[in-house]
Order: sequence, then C-alpha cells, then structure tokens
Amino acid sequence: SKRMEVNVKPARSLLGWLIDMGCWLLAFIGLRPIRWHRERMLALAEASVSGVRGGRAACEGLLGDQTEFLEGARYFVELIDDRRKITPCGLIVLTGFIQPILEKRKLLIENWLAHPEVPITTLKDVIIVSGLPRSGTSLMHQLLGADPNSRGMRAQEMLAFSDPTQVPHTREELFTDPRMKACDTAFDDIERLWPGYWGRLRSSHPVLPSPTVLEEEFAVFFYCMGLFIHVNLCSPHMDFMHWLLRDDNKRGNYIFLVRFLQMVQQNTDYSFDHWVLKSPFHMMSPSVMRPVFSAVGGCQARCVLMHRDPAIVMPSYCRLIENWLGDLYWPYGFDRNSIGRLQMLIWKTATDRIMAWEKQEPAENYINVMYDTFIKDPVATVANVYKHFNMNMDEQVLSSVRQCLKNHPQGKHGRASYDLATYGLSKEIIETTFSDYYAWLRQHQLITAR
Repeated sequence: SKRMEVNVKPARSLLGWLIDMGCWLLAFIGLRPIRWHRERMLALAEASVSGVRGGRAACEGLLGDQTEFLEGARYFVELIDDRRKITPCGLIVLTGFIQPILEKRKLLIENWLAHPEVPITTLKDVIIVSGLPRSGTSLMHQLLGADPNSRGMRAQEMLAFSDPTQVPHTREELFTDPRMKACDTAFDDIERLWPGYWGRLRSSHPVLPSPTVLEEEFAVFFYCMGLFIHVNLCSPHMDFMHWLLRDDNKRGNYIFLVRFLQMVQQNTDYSFDHWVLKSPFHMMSPSVMRPVFSAVGGCQARCVLMHRDPAIVMPSYCRLIENWLGDLYWPYGFDRNSIGRLQMLIWKTATDRIMAWEKQEPAENYINVMYDTFIKDPVATVANVYKHFNMNMDEQVLSSVRQCLKNHPQGKHGRASYDLATYGLSKEIIETTFSDYYAWLRQHQLITAR
C-alpha cells in the first residue's frame, strides 16, 4: 500500500548493506551487535543535569527547572524502535547524533558555570525569522544575515560533532574554524553508508558547514530535546509528540538558547549591533520566546513571520523530513502517512499559536511577509522589514543583501518533487485543517479570497 511504501529505496553502499544484512542474520541466533543503548543515553541526559560542577542545583540556577528536559529525553530515548523499524546503520547514525548532543550539552553547561561573565552578558537585540517551513524563511534569514552589522550562527558553531564552546573570536576565524572539518568528517561517515544522502537532503534544505551560510538555531534546541524533525522516529507512540507540542515547558529551551548566544557574544571580538536568528519552530512558543529574551538576555526580540499556502508547504516539508529520516528505516518501515499526519498536527498547532499571539502583541514587534510577495522582490521586502523595525539600511547593507541574493538562487542545490497524496493528504484535508489560518491570511490581505 502507499501508506507503507518506502520513501526512496535506501541507497546503501556495500558497507551499509553488509552491516544491515549481517546484523539481520545474526538476529536469528539471538545476537544484536548494534542496538539502541537506552540506559547509556538516559545516563548521559541525567549527567548533563546532575553531573555538572555544583550538581543539579547549579544547573537549574543557570537554566531553570530541568524536570521537563529529563522527561523529554526519557520519552524520546525509550520510544525508539530499534528492533523492527530502524536498521543497524540507522542506529549507528542516530547514536552518532544523539550521544554527542548529550555529551556536549554537559560540556556547554560546565563552560557557562565556569565563566560567570557569560550569563550576565546583555545580548544585542534579536531579529527572529520564523513562520511556516518552506515559506522563504531560509532565504530571508540569509538576506537579513548579510548585513555586516549583524551576527548569525553557522552549522559548525552549533552542531555537536565538535566542541561548541570554541567560539571564533574574529571574522577571519570564521573562515578557518576547524569545526567545519569535524562536521565534514561526520557528514562523510553518513555518506559512506548511504551514498547521495546529503544531496537528497540539500535539495530540500542546504545543510552544510560554511563560514558564510547561516543555519537555523534549531540545532541549539537539539541540546534540549527539541527534536521536532525526529519525532516520527517515535511514531506511532505519541508521548514525545505531546511533550513537544506543549508550550508551557519550553522556557528552559529558550534560556538555553540565550545562554548559548551569550557565550558566543562574550567571546566575539568584532562588533555587531544585532543578532539574526531563524527557525520555523519558534512559531510553537511565541508567548515564551520574547519574554525569555527580555528577562534573561536583556534584549528585545522582534519577529519576521513568513507565510505560505499550507497546501504547498505541507508536501514540501514532508519531503524534507523524508529525506532527513528515510534512510534510517528498513524497506517498508517508513510510513509516509504518519509523516503527513504528524506534520499537519505540528503546523496546525503552530499557526493557531501565532495567530493568538499576534492579537496581544504590539504590531511594532513583528511583521508578516507572504512568500509570493517576498519571492517577487526579495530586496524590497527586506528593505520593508528594516523600515518596519526602524533599522538603518544604508548602501553598504543594501549592496550586501543584493550580493547575498546572487549567491543564494532558488534551487541552487536542486529541487525535490512531491505532492499531497504521497503523504496521505489532500487539498480538502489541508483546507479543512487550516481553515482558521486561511481565514486569517485573507483577513490580513496576505492572500486573496477564494
């Protein structure tokens, strides 16, 4: 059936095939040389809270109550199905992703505790790009981040494949950051198991270590178990999904993000006057986000909210999730309908929250941008964002934005193909599910009446 159809026949290398088939045969005689080590992962999560200098009290003095983090870690770790769904190669990759996150989380917290100047650093003001995924958020992020007076985050600065505490002090050091090589090595290890993996993923989202390309800080939320992209690995169990969808437990995530940015800013020797951040997942907790930046970071956070027709967004984003996770599964273990259902639930929740948030938030703190308007004239749209936030867009900034646009043409890394039916969705299902959001878009004249 289409529901159980494998996403893309896993393009395993000979090495990957030998590992998977060898472990499959050994399972018949009761041997499992590669498995998901739940106890080890949960011990690492606990150590990142109680095992730091000063114990749990010190950790919570820095980050707030850690009960929710530990609960999220338990849900995710315990719900991974390592017997029927995920291949041995998939477990190798997943372990190589989650274990360093938990180890580096402890390293980060110990660094912040050892440097008391970090948590008292007043952050520069923050511009946050959010909105539905596949709505132009990545391009808007790059263009706003092209401002030479801004600071954004690169993949190698956030990912746990190397030491995230080793902050480049100068702009020149961004181009020689040794962590780029560490990320490349980790990426190459995955490519050796699944040839073409990064090409498929980059056709949906350009994940790569680079001195110039900004990455969204959902990579920092990984340290807090903010694993929205990986939620399907726990399906059909919904405990982790329900934990993720709550917004009353996300204050700790944003405190962690603020501490991370304070660490970077404290160790950056060159001047800049604002941060540029981006993640669609900020839509999940807008009522938490701005107060934490203000109370903990001492700065103002303003939002650029991108919008697009959900009937276009949903299959495009589902394909990104498929490209990200599909190779972890055995053939016919990847449930495309589950991807469609879960992602629709996530983004229905997100749009409901952002609409409710805007009703109570002063208009000067956010601006709504429709994808079609943005793509028609990106430079003019960026100029309008600067005007709305009373920011100075001089000729140097304008030139940098135009050059960035030339460097980031749409489809630079190829394009993925997709349709609603592939993920068990239809236009009618989308229009019914997002009916309030469509009405809101029409009310705000972001789309025309149907």
